[in-house]
Amino acid sequence: MPDIANHSSSDPLRRHHPMRGKQSPQGNQPLHRALRDPSAFPDHADGPVEVHETHISWVFLVGSHAYKVKKPIRTDFLDYTTLAKRKFFCEEELRLNRRFAPQLYLDVVPIRHHGTSLRVETPHPGSTMPQGDPNVGEVVDYAVRMVRFPDDALLNAQLAQGLIHDATVQALAKVIAQFHQSAGRVTGESAGSPPNQVLSTFEQNLNALAEVPHDRAQQNLDALVSWMRRFVDLHGDVFAERFRQGFVRECHGDLHLANLIHWRGQLTPFDGIEFCKAFRCIDVLCDAAFVAMDFAARGRMDFCRAFANDYLDRTGDHESLHLLRWYLIDRALVRAKVAWIRSRQQRVTDSERHEALDDCVNHIDLAEQFSRPTDRRLWITHGFSGSGKSTLSRNVVKQCGAIRIRSDVERKRHFGLQAEDRPRDEVARRMYSPQGDRITYNALFQLAETILNHGDSVVVDATFLRRACRMRFLELAERTGAHFGILDCQPDDAILRQRLQRRSAHPLSGASDADLSVLDHQQRHHDALDESELYHVVQVPDERQAGCSTG
Repeated sequence: MPDIANHSSSDPLRRHHPMRGKQSPQGNQPLHRALRDPSAFPDHADGPVEVHETHISWVFLVGSHAYKVKKPIRTDFLDYTTLAKRKFFCEEELRLNRRFAPQLYLDVVPIRHHGTSLRVETPHPGSTMPQGDPNVGEVVDYAVRMVRFPDDALLNAQLAQGLIHDATVQALAKVIAQFHQSAGRVTGESAGSPPNQVLSTFEQNLNALAEVPHDRAQQNLDALVSWMRRFVDLHGDVFAERFRQGFVRECHGDLHLANLIHWRGQLTPFDGIEFCKAFRCIDVLCDAAFVAMDFAARGRMDFCRAFANDYLDRTGDHESLHLLRWYLIDRALVRAKVAWIRSRQQRVTDSERHEALDDCVNHIDLAEQFSRPTDRRLWITHGFSGSGKSTLSRNVVKQCGAIRIRSDVERKRHFGLQAEDRPRDEVARRMYSPQGDRITYNALFQLAETILNHGDSVVVDATFLRRACRMRFLELAERTGAHFGILDCQPDDAILRQRLQRRSAHPLSGASDADLSVLDHQQRHHDALDESELYHVVQVPDERQAGCSTG
């Protein structure tokens, strides 16, 4: 959760404690201390209670469950000060997180007096507190009951251990894109963060960092203020337009790697924001940008780029690329603000304070890095199906920061199919007809032009077997002032056929529908690269080649 509250020197827990005035065997002991007793929980036989604390909640880990209890506090962005409010927000947390993690979020359970102690009720048969028991007292609080998972299931932990791979990033993008496409749209009546608040919130985050005692950080913040003003001058109306188009939805709101797990074969978000509608009712691209930014902040810019590309591949939201840069910066500033506030809290040690300040400065550095313009490049691939074009183009994405658009994906998108869908025969005939080819390459051209006009580089992953089509993209590069390159993939014929046979044996492994008959047709109808085109070529004989010259 974004702990962006600067608590005063007085302890808010003393002012708003739910057991204030209640007598317990511990002598008016705070609830969070009483719940350290394993006997307070229905599954206490499985071991001791482990307690984790944030600024807004306690999490009690016991046995196979986790119990999350909200602190009775009020901040600028939440209010948990009454029992009724805490119950409501527990129920909201359950409702919202069950959208993407129903296997983790079980129910809301009451915490009651039970004789001279506290007990957490269990809603299922076998409850330790039968109805009518005279020792069972009033409800003093509520907890969200969850399935407990190991710490090493967290994606930030797995990234640190080197357990995140390219396939993980692709699968994660699919999970997040599917959630966003199903999330409820925000209407005018239910708007959590209206378009005009997006700008003011960005500016507030910059202002909140104005006192960070670091020269480079202040220089970067000055640069970001100038960048923000230029962006608003050019694109100020885009936020309201995104709202009208339905891109503002009830999202997760805090989608960094420590709020994602890879466990039991599933990638699952959890701990979405329930306490503030403005924090979760946001542009879906803002939600996705948090994942990408956090990869970069943890030293994996390649995964940042790959995730952003995979997400756009899934959603087709390439028109929003200029906003992606905005939200990457915005999310980095949010994390910088969280770290800056953490560095000023009274109960942290000196080493924790220095660590938090370093984290703040590093996120400001990252925000400034995202704002820098880059030399625009337009690469096209060239080669038969199975030649390794997609592998090479993905390397370019991760190494050079280009946006990749793929003919296999855009062709299917036009015909209403997902990337892994296999078309019926009659649809396939239309998809792969000359008209289908023209539609696909026109779509790729328009997308490439949009991406270049937004100031980004693009790699177009398609066979490009016709010279006329290649020349059209060369002219686009010249017209937009982008550097042009051809990523030429020419493995041996035997390798091509082996790859396509392997692909046909696993038809759900990717977006391509090509088989040996397609390869035979391509080889009969192919315009070889001429001398003028060879000038732009980067030869890649084998998909095992890790890098490429991208000049």
